[in-house]
Amino acid sequence: MKTKEQNELLSYVHMAASLFRQYAQCANNLETKDFLNKIIEKFSKHESEIKSRMHIEKEGNVLSIMQNMIVCMKKMQIKTIKDSFEICVEALKTLHMAIYQLNRYIRKNINVLNDEFIGITKYLLKEYEGIEKELRDFIKTEYLF
Repeated sequence: MKTKEQNELLSYVHMAASLFRQYAQCANNLETKDFLNKIIEKFSKHESEIKSRMHIEKEGNVLSIMQNMIVCMKKMQIKTIKDSFEICVEALKTLHMAIYQLNRYIRKNINVLNDEFIGITKYLLKEYEGIEKELRDFIKTEYLF
């Protein structure tokens, strides 16, 4: 197995969880905060599953310098947002980017990683697509109708 490529996937999940923690913190609507915290729980489950497959026992969450910069910039950006609807829109944008990155990751590593790890990545992609749908539905019912 290629540890560098596996760590790259794990860093994507860490980044998503970091961003969603910021969104949940800034949300001023209790239902939105609860909903975002449920998504964070799913991300934590994904982290554990990937770490288990990689045989990583420690809790270290390592983001690249670029990922840390993105998290910091998003943190500053969402501190100015006072509306939970806008927080949800930012969360939706993050999920779109995560889905894009996972698709890109699969294309880039399909011949490098073993079938089991590619399967995990495809499973993660399906999970993110499901979370995206849940978030869109939440936005529609909570804020648009």
